[in-house]
Amino acid sequence: MSPTDRPVIELGRPGDEGLPDNEAVIAALSSPAPGPMAQRLLLLLHFTGRRTGRAFTIPVGAHTLDDQLVLATSGTWRHNFAGGADAEITWQGARQAARLELVTEPVRVANSYLRLIRLYGPAAQRRLDLTINSDGPPTTADLRDAVERYGLSLIDVRLLAPGPSAPTESAAPERTRA
Repeated sequence: MSPTDRPVIELGRPGDEGLPDNEAVIAALSSPAPGPMAQRLLLLLHFTGRRTGRAFTIPVGAHTLDDQLVLATSGTWRHNFAGGADAEITWQGARQAARLELVTEPVRVANSYLRLIRLYGPAAQRRLDLTINSDGPPTTADLRDAVERYGLSLIDVRLLAPGPSAPTESAAPERTRA
């Protein structure tokens, strides 16, 4: 790749300056009636850092593949779920226990991102916090490159307590940071 070429997949999107900050999103999603953000497949993830022991609460985009709730991220917090770890999620106004596990197979991660991109269509860039620099959809090879370059990751979520069911793949696309 020459210095002027850009990778097909890059992190972030232009025009994000107008999005609400995490504190505002956390406050909205923590309320008993979280409103449209929760309906647009955004949840709060509550966990304790493995190395620091600090409590974290972060907003994360929720996705469904094969009826399985997953989180797609490149955030460094993902490493807390290598090998699996318990956490809680606040989703659609209900806080519940969950078991999260970082997916370590690069091919599965790349194929899952490709499926999400196809599923969400034009909204995929916003839903997945990506810029796609091509006229058509990226290839699996493009996504494998992004997995290696940016740490694109997938986290499997298994709900441990009754609560809202996983979002359906036909849910309307929304604007979130994953």
